[in-house]
Amino acid sequence: MLDKIHTGHMGVEKCIRRARDVLFWPKMSLDISDMVLKCSVCLERRNSNAKQPSEPHKIPQYPRQVVATDLFYWNNADYIVIVNYYSLYLEVHKLHGTTSTTVINKLKGTFSRLGIPDTVVSDNGPQYSSKEFSEFANKWDFKHVTPSPHYPQSNGLAEKTVQTVKHMFNKCKKDGKDRHVALLEYRTTPLDIGYTPSQLLMCRKLRSVLPTTLEELIPKTPIYNKVENKIDYSVRIRGSNGLWKPAIISSQHPASRSYIVESQDGGIYRRNRRHRIGTREEVPLTTVENDTIVPPVRYEPQCNLTPPKLAEPTSNINNSPQITSDTETTETQQIPSDGLYITRSGRIVKPKIFESM
Repeated sequence: MLDKIHTGHMGVEKCIRRARDVLFWPKMSLDISDMVLKCSVCLERRNSNAKQPSEPHKIPQYPRQVVATDLFYWNNADYIVIVNYYSLYLEVHKLHGTTSTTVINKLKGTFSRLGIPDTVVSDNGPQYSSKEFSEFANKWDFKHVTPSPHYPQSNGLAEKTVQTVKHMFNKCKKDGKDRHVALLEYRTTPLDIGYTPSQLLMCRKLRSVLPTTLEELIPKTPIYNKVENKIDYSVRIRGSNGLWKPAIISSQHPASRSYIVESQDGGIYRRNRRHRIGTREEVPLTTVENDTIVPPVRYEPQCNLTPPKLAEPTSNINNSPQITSDTETTETQQIPSDGLYITRSGRIVKPKIFESM
């Protein structure tokens, strides 16, 4: 009877519903489930597991801490690409073969110029999974990390870099331009954090075909905290009406990809990176009744402070509110504790924290 129920090789739920329509015996559902899950025909042709959410790699703490490498084929030749996880600085070298010895020699040349990384990420190709490459990793004292076989997404930076380099080389070949100049321009183009790959790696910009000044070529140390966080502090969050409203990121929530943001009206919310967009606004502005634009004042909570005394109302209602600097505000007003803040009308308000909307 179990074989007749599973004649169409349907799944567990459908087989159980089909049997319950006309049959019954004790532990029928358990017997059907056990039979379907042991069917060799169904197991050979079952679907793959559902995709898991992507989990990004941790941002390195300094340049050349983690690098990724991969091989690719272009214009009847083999190439190796080496990209830095921290600065996205890439190097491309033509290979005269795809053996482990050839790959190791190219890596040695790069490591001798830029330093030995702590970790090297690559796929499970024969060049990287050989005994010779394992001995090279032990001798040069770096950790070799490989993703699961047939799962190139784990080495996504190298795969994306290969795609970028191929597109660059194809366009240069079509236009008759030098691909080495294209690589130089890529290394001197600022990233979304404002620094170029060469600045993050060498603390200086590279001289390219575009005109530049002497001041731009002087070495300068980047702000590494900004590189590590990569947070757009001036953002907009989606409101209940579907519009994007100005806000400021106060801090990063302990949960992954979650942030604490402060809206224009003083509300504090927790939002996922999906529900915020980075902007180029310097600071969200507040509009008062007479169309005067006032930058919001953010108060830091302090202890053992008394609430301020409210000023006497004035008869002249046409006077526009005066804009005071941060130093004047701290000297003339005392700030309440426990996260309280003072509104424009002088009321002391405790902000509400919304976990979600």
